[in-house]
Amino acid sequence: MNDTEDRFLTTPAGLRLCYRLDGPEDGVPLLLIAGLGLDLTSWPRPMVDAFTGNGFRVVRPDNRDIGRSDRMRTPPPGLLRQALARPRPDAYDLADMAEDTRHLLDHLGIERAHLVGMSMGGMIAQTLAARHPHGSPP
Repeated sequence: MNDTEDRFLTTPAGLRLCYRLDGPEDGVPLLLIAGLGLDLTSWPRPMVDAFTGNGFRVVRPDNRDIGRSDRMRTPPPGLLRQALARPRPDAYDLADMAEDTRHLLDHLGIERAHLVGMSMGGMIAQTLAARHPHGSPP
Protein backbone atom coordinates (compact mmCIF):
# COMPACT_ATOMS: atom_id res chain seq x y z
CA MET A 1 0.00 0.00 0.00
CA ASN A 2 1.41 3.40 -0.97
CA ASP A 3 0.14 6.50 0.76
CA THR A 4 1.53 9.55 -0.99
CA GLU A 5 -0.65 11.93 1.00
CA ASP A 6 1.19 14.62 2.94
CA ARG A 7 0.36 14.52 6.63
CA PHE A 8 1.28 17.03 9.29
CA LEU A 9 2.20 17.04 12.95
CA THR A 10 2.61 20.02 15.25
CA THR A 11 5.38 19.48 17.82
CA PRO A 12 5.05 20.70 21.42
CA ALA A 13 7.17 23.71 20.39
CA GLY A 14 4.58 24.61 17.74
CA LEU A 15 6.66 23.46 14.76
CA ARG A 16 4.64 21.98 11.89
CA LEU A 17 6.32 18.96 10.25
CA CYS A 18 5.26 17.23 7.06
CA TYR A 19 5.56 13.46 6.64
CA ARG A 20 4.34 10.55 4.52
CA LEU A 21 3.60 6.94 5.35
CA ASP A 22 3.98 3.99 3.00
CA GLY A 23 3.46 0.27 3.43
CA PRO A 24 1.31 -1.95 5.61
CA GLU A 25 -0.04 -0.39 8.81
CA ASP A 26 1.22 -3.37 10.80
CA GLY A 27 4.64 -3.35 9.11
CA VAL A 28 7.94 -2.97 10.93
CA PRO A 29 8.58 0.80 11.23
CA LEU A 30 11.41 2.14 9.07
CA LEU A 31 12.22 5.85 9.28
CA LEU A 32 13.98 7.43 6.29
CA ILE A 33 15.62 10.75 7.25
CA ALA A 34 16.78 12.91 4.34
CA GLY A 35 19.88 15.08 4.38
CA LEU A 36 20.56 18.80 4.19
CA GLY A 37 18.51 20.48 1.49
CA LEU A 38 16.63 17.27 0.62
CA ASP A 39 12.94 16.68 1.15
CA LEU A 40 11.00 13.45 1.69
CA THR A 41 10.61 12.94 -2.06
CA SER A 42 14.41 12.57 -2.39
CA TRP A 43 14.17 8.89 -1.50
CA PRO A 44 13.93 6.91 -4.77
CA ARG A 45 10.43 5.52 -5.22
CA PRO A 46 11.75 2.03 -6.22
CA MET A 47 13.68 1.90 -2.93
CA VAL A 48 10.62 2.88 -0.88
CA ASP A 49 8.56 0.30 -2.80
CA ALA A 50 11.18 -2.38 -2.12
CA PHE A 51 11.00 -1.66 1.61
CA THR A 52 7.21 -1.71 1.66
CA GLY A 53 7.20 -4.86 -0.49
CA ASN A 54 9.24 -6.53 2.23
CA GLY A 55 6.74 -5.61 4.93
CA PHE A 56 8.14 -2.35 6.26
CA ARG A 57 5.99 0.62 7.27
CA VAL A 58 8.06 3.48 5.83
CA VAL A 59 7.93 6.90 7.50
CA ARG A 60 9.43 9.78 5.50
CA PRO A 61 9.50 13.20 7.20
CA ASP A 62 10.55 16.57 5.88
CA ASN A 63 13.01 18.11 8.32
CA ARG A 64 12.38 21.65 9.50
CA ASP A 65 13.34 24.27 6.88
CA ILE A 66 12.67 21.95 3.93
CA GLY A 67 9.76 20.65 1.88
CA ARG A 68 6.37 21.35 3.37
CA SER A 69 7.59 21.60 6.98
CA ASP A 70 7.84 24.95 8.75
CA ARG A 71 10.66 27.33 7.91
CA MET A 72 12.64 28.79 10.77
CA ARG A 73 12.95 32.55 11.07
CA THR A 74 16.47 32.40 12.49
CA PRO A 75 18.89 34.13 10.10
CA PRO A 76 22.08 32.25 9.25
CA PRO A 77 25.17 33.08 11.31
CA GLY A 78 27.46 35.82 10.07
CA LEU A 79 31.04 35.19 9.00
CA LEU A 80 32.46 36.12 12.42
CA ARG A 81 30.17 33.65 14.23
CA GLN A 82 31.12 30.97 11.71
CA ALA A 83 34.84 31.66 12.09
CA LEU A 84 34.56 31.54 15.90
CA ALA A 85 32.24 28.49 15.80
CA ARG A 86 29.69 30.35 17.90
CA PRO A 87 26.14 29.67 16.80
CA ARG A 88 23.39 32.17 17.30
CA PRO A 89 21.56 31.68 20.63
CA ASP A 90 18.28 31.21 18.75
CA ALA A 91 19.70 28.63 16.31
CA TYR A 92 18.78 24.95 16.23
CA ASP A 93 21.08 21.94 16.00
CA LEU A 94 21.10 18.18 15.38
CA ALA A 95 19.70 17.52 18.85
CA ASP A 96 16.68 19.69 18.06
CA MET A 97 16.16 17.87 14.76
CA ALA A 98 16.46 14.50 16.52
CA GLU A 99 13.77 15.63 18.97
CA ASP A 100 11.54 16.64 16.03
CA THR A 101 11.93 13.08 14.78
CA ARG A 102 11.18 11.63 18.22
CA HIS A 103 8.01 13.71 18.41
CA LEU A 104 6.95 12.31 15.04
CA LEU A 105 7.52 8.72 16.20
CA ASP A 106 5.60 9.44 19.43
CA HIS A 107 2.77 11.01 17.41
CA LEU A 108 2.56 7.83 15.30
CA GLY A 109 2.68 5.59 18.39
CA ILE A 110 5.98 4.05 17.32
CA GLU A 111 8.19 3.04 20.26
CA ARG A 112 11.05 1.57 18.20
CA ALA A 113 11.99 1.89 14.53
CA HIS A 114 14.80 1.10 12.14
CA LEU A 115 16.56 4.37 11.24
CA VAL A 116 18.08 5.12 7.84
CA GLY A 117 19.66 8.48 7.18
CA MET A 118 21.11 10.09 4.08
CA SER A 119 23.97 12.54 4.72
CA MET A 120 22.84 14.90 7.50
CA GLY A 121 19.88 12.57 8.00
CA GLY A 122 22.39 9.96 9.16
CA MET A 123 23.66 12.42 11.75
CA ILE A 124 20.09 13.06 12.93
CA ALA A 125 19.51 9.28 13.14
CA GLN A 126 22.71 8.80 15.16
CA THR A 127 21.76 11.62 17.53
CA LEU A 128 18.27 10.16 17.99
CA ALA A 129 19.69 6.67 18.66
CA ALA A 130 22.29 8.02 21.12
CA ARG A 131 19.73 10.06 23.06
CA HIS A 132 17.00 7.39 23.03
CA PRO A 133 18.79 4.03 22.78
CA HIS A 134 15.78 2.09 24.03
CA GLY A 135 13.20 3.93 21.91
CA SER A 136 10.48 6.26 23.10
CA PRO A 137 8.60 5.57 26.32
CA PRO A 138 5.31 3.68 25.79
